Amino acid sequence: MLTIPTKEDCPFWYPLPSNYFFLTKYLGPPGSGKGTQANRITNELCSCHISTGDLLRKEIRDGTELGMKAKEVMNSGGLVSDDLVLQILKKKVDAPECKKGVIFDGFPRTVEQAKKLDEILATSNNKIDQVFNFHIDDSVLVDRYKSREKPCNNEYID
Repeated sequence: MLTIPTKEDCPFWYPLPSNYFFLTKYLGPPGSGKGTQANRITNELCSCHISTGDLLRKEIRDGTELGMKAKEVMNSGGLVSDDLVLQILKKKVDAPECKKGVIFDGFPRTVEQAKKLDEILATSNNKIDQVFNFHIDDSVLVDRYKSREKPCNNEYID
């Protein structure tokens, strides 16, 4: 059973109004720290970190109807449609565990996705409150990628 987070559930509880709700967007290249910072903030505020890749994988793992549609597209090598991704996002934003707010990690990526997300959020009188753009030197990104590198057993790669 899903419960709504309380003061006792959160390591750091901020005295926010009971009707407080935030929607934040993080922009930046892979490896810039969007996910790391989103996890820290959402853990402190008992809110949701939404990464579309994670959401798609969860829907597939859970065997939902939307997940099976996404899996079919992904297995054929296609990109999951904006409409399907937005249906999954809406479901997550409306979930009880996201009652205090949401940080979107890497979504929307296009103007069209942003317009559609705005339309969905407007149905519940919400909008993106703030956007953070993570700037990071290319050399730091390369170092981070290298540290994440997994060993390859392919004898043809030096």
